[in-house]
Amino acid sequence: MRHGQSFDPELEDQGCVVYPGGHEPVSSALLFRPYAFLEIGDEVVDARGDAWRFEHPWSWYSFSGLTGTPTWPLTLLARGGQPAEAKTVVAETVSGSHEAVEARWRSLTGAEPCAP
Repeated sequence: MRHGQSFDPELEDQGCVVYPGGHEPVSSALLFRPYAFLEIGDEVVDARGDAWRFEHPWSWYSFSGLTGTPTWPLTLLARGGQPAEAKTVVAETVSGSHEAVEARWRSLTGAEPCAP
C-alpha cells in the first residue's frame, strides 16, 4: 500500500506492484511493527484481569465477550497453546495503550488501520 492509502478488504486490486528485476530503484525499510513482542494467537490477561487472544494488531478476541481492546499492561498467559512466561510483554506494555500504538501507526502510514 502506498503512503496514505488504507487497506479495504472489499477491494480485490489495491496497493502497488514492485518488480524486483525492474529498472526502477526500490528501497524499503520497516518503520514500525505494531505489537512486535506478540505472536498471532498469543493469549494475554490485561490490567483488569480479562483474558484476550491477539489475532492481529487491530483485532483482539475477548474470552469473556468484551468489545474493544485490552487495558495495558498485558501479561502473556499462553503462546502456541502452551503456558508461557514472557516478561517482555509486561515490559513493553507497562506504559502506553493500544490507542497509542494505533496513533503511531497512523502517523507513520497516513492511513487507517483495518483488520483483515
